[in-house]
Amino acid sequence: MHAYVVDLRDGSRAAIWEEVADPAPSDACVIVQVGAAALAWSDILQIEGTYAGVVPDPPFTCGHEFAGEIVSAPDGCGYSAGDRVFGFLASPGAFAEYVEAPLSSIRPTPAGLPDVA
Repeated sequence: MHAYVVDLRDGSRAAIWEEVADPAPSDACVIVQVGAAALAWSDILQIEGTYAGVVPDPPFTCGHEFAGEIVSAPDGCGYSAGDRVFGFLASPGAFAEYVEAPLSSIRPTPAGLPDVA
């Protein structure tokens, strides 16, 4: 899959759309194919390395907010492949084709509401 990754290039931070490993399913998370991700000011500051809060060391995938369709879910979790959800990741990672999202960080998308509104 591809993701928008912050890494060091020639001594400077750079954000690059590049190939990364697919997220692996787990018992406490769903895998979501991202249909939309939101860009917040805090994301820009994390990319620049100037955010006042926690800034991950490069390389890391940017973004916290996302919406999309579940492609993999643990048995008995209340979600199934094909369910549409939106969510927030405590650690960045939403600017990717797929995200691994903890069950506690997602909610069902209301019927009729598109990923991009």
